[in-house]
Amino acid sequence: MGNKLEKIITNKLAATREINQQAEKLYNINNVEHMTVVASPPVHTLDKGIAMPTDGLICDYYNLVVGSSIIDSVFVKVDKKRAINGFYTEDELRDKYASLSLDAIKEIQRFPILVVPEATGYYGKASDDQYGYVGIIEKIRKDSCDIVLKCKFEEKKTIPLKKISEIALDLGIQNMDLAITELNHTHWAIKPVNLIEELTEAKIDFKNSIF
Repeated sequence: MGNKLEKIITNKLAATREINQQAEKLYNINNVEHMTVVASPPVHTLDKGIAMPTDGLICDYYNLVVGSSIIDSVFVKVDKKRAINGFYTEDELRDKYASLSLDAIKEIQRFPILVVPEATGYYGKASDDQYGYVGIIEKIRKDSCDIVLKCKFEEKKTIPLKKISEIALDLGIQNMDLAITELNHTHWAIKPVNLIEELTEAKIDFKNSIF
């Protein structure tokens, strides 16, 4: 279990950065309550399975990614076998989103995302130097073995993993009473929880420019 999110500098995704960001609607999200909508030509899919978000933010659900690699602080890579499977995602949500169809991707990108490293200790106990990031998913790409999420994070507002562990049950994070918890297992899950509301109620400062 790593102490921090692995940062990989790579040119593998260089071409992806050059893709024009087009969609039916693009959102400049200043906060959850106010959005500026700019119309653009409809572009539902891009090369290599990437899809663009087309609607506003939905806060009733959120994406949880544990122990993934962050590439250049923008791209999050997840093993396909550990993406939205039956271990930590409710059956109804798994059946709806695990296929990563175009419609599924459109909805998934409307959910906020929380990315954290694997907790270093049993029972989801984190070290002082472990931090998570909150943001939104801008694009999704499906490769042969991995899924790559292009994200925009609140980079200046990292969240200590210890605080996430403390409110894990409120965030729908499972098995916190076991030695190996959900925070000890690399995966991507979708949770039927309002992440923004729970972080706010816990007085966790995470907002900067996105929400």
